[in-house]
Amino acid sequence: MEMDERMRIKVEKEFHSLHKLSHPNTVKMLGASHVSSPPSIVYEDAANGNLELFLAKSNNKHSMWQLLFEAALGLNYLHKEGVIHRNFKLGYIHIGNDGQAKLSDYGLSMLRICSMVYSNKPVLGGLRWLAP
Repeated sequence: MEMDERMRIKVEKEFHSLHKLSHPNTVKMLGASHVSSPPSIVYEDAANGNLELFLAKSNNKHSMWQLLFEAALGLNYLHKEGVIHRNFKLGYIHIGNDGQAKLSDYGLSMLRICSMVYSNKPVLGGLRWLAP
């Protein structure tokens, strides 16, 4: 199903808002496209894996708490900017080249909802359990 003009404009505004976000503990949005279905976002590379993989390999409690604290700083920044992550979990806390935690996929929450609304496929999982 094609995205109507009203939704396309909304997605473009959302992309513009996300592109302006800048914090050491969030991955930077580099670009986006609403032409594909579903729309897509390209983020900076945080090549050192995510916190879930880090915890599977390391027993360093100090590093774990430091990375969780940094993730909380990133989440606090997003909330102050009016962005709700909607899927906050270890797999979306990446470790950047600088060794700091960086939240990712915060823009996809809006895109998932957009895809659900404009899709003729059934939704996997319950909308009831989707964070507000």
